[in-house]
Amino acid sequence: MKRFVTLVLAVLLVSLIPAAAASAGYSKNPSLTVWKSDVSPFPASAGGDLFVQVVARNYGQDDAEDFTVEFELSYPFTLKSEAERVQEFPEGLCGFCDRELEYHILVDEDAKTGTYPIKLKLSHTYGGVVTTMTRELELSVTGSKRVLGVYETNAAEQNFGVGEDSTLEVTLKNYGREQLNYIEATLQTPAGIHVLGSNKRFITSPVQSGKNIPLSFDLVVAGDASEGAYSVPLILNFRDASGTETTLNETIGIAVRGEPQLLIFAEGSDPLYAGAKGDLLITLANIAPYNIKFLKVEIESDDLIFLSDSSEYVGDMEPDDLESADFDIFIPAGATSPEIKVKMEYRDNYNKQYTKEETVAVKLASVAQASQSEGINLWIIVAAVVIIVAGVWYWRKKKHHA
Repeated sequence: MKRFVTLVLAVLLVSLIPAAAASAGYSKNPSLTVWKSDVSPFPASAGGDLFVQVVARNYGQDDAEDFTVEFELSYPFTLKSEAERVQEFPEGLCGFCDRELEYHILVDEDAKTGTYPIKLKLSHTYGGVVTTMTRELELSVTGSKRVLGVYETNAAEQNFGVGEDSTLEVTLKNYGREQLNYIEATLQTPAGIHVLGSNKRFITSPVQSGKNIPLSFDLVVAGDASEGAYSVPLILNFRDASGTETTLNETIGIAVRGEPQLLIFAEGSDPLYAGAKGDLLITLANIAPYNIKFLKVEIESDDLIFLSDSSEYVGDMEPDDLESADFDIFIPAGATSPEIKVKMEYRDNYNKQYTKEETVAVKLASVAQASQSEGINLWIIVAAVVIIVAGVWYWRKKKHHA
């Protein structure tokens, strides 16, 4: 009866595993979606340029083969390069991987104020079957022609790390038909992000029509700042050739990311000796206030012989977590200070992939320690035998008197 109940429980547990995986948002089959999108400037202006950045993600474990992205748009938008309309990736999109896509869009100069849809179609092949998903985005346009605005920034590529210095580069453009005689740009950073030096930039020389104006701001992110996306206003005051002054508000989006940090310890679950087998324990500590995802550990060494697989999947780690990976090894005779190279692959909260390598020394017990350990074990055995013999003698004596 007991075996039957155990079998039923095991069957129920196995049947719940797919449901648990599905509830976590992951599946074995490829599952594509537009994970993130960024539009700059917002809103766009009639006759101006518009930049759209999207991140396509495969939430499935298996690769999405023959990955294709088709971009559909209509008036008042046209692509600056028709080559961007259909982008094919024969290598596919691997499981839990991202693909970044960028589009440069031109807005018709006669466009009216309103919201206009664009569509992204993501297609892939799996098991001989083609699957397509469509994601619709809405872009806002203001009908007045743009005079001055943000043309491009390095915000998408720059890493604004917690507790680190970084540089935000912004390029303004004179979209008007006349020169601008004076420009003042003011960057208003939110709490936790600070500008080193002045947050204002002044352009006092004339800027001709169609010309770009490069600006840069040195930023530092506070050590206690939270990870996430921040909207940073950029206030533009300018004066045209007729002396008319205008104020515009632009917004730049930046992502503050913290890099996970791992500490590594290598030791035996029991003392390790040269010329013997052992269990090597790799202990990992997440000492940063950020999550680690999909951690995989792989070790290699010229000083040791591995009796088990040299790689192990650890999984996710929260801040201040400890995890370990076990490896069966043989330490050749004569080894004194063996070293191992530990390779770690993992992702952060933004799915950015990291690969770290570190060389760690493995401590071996000495011959004296081994002899001492063997002596202690021998005395334990002798003591156990004496206790057992004394117990039997006492029991027989008591039984004899009874």
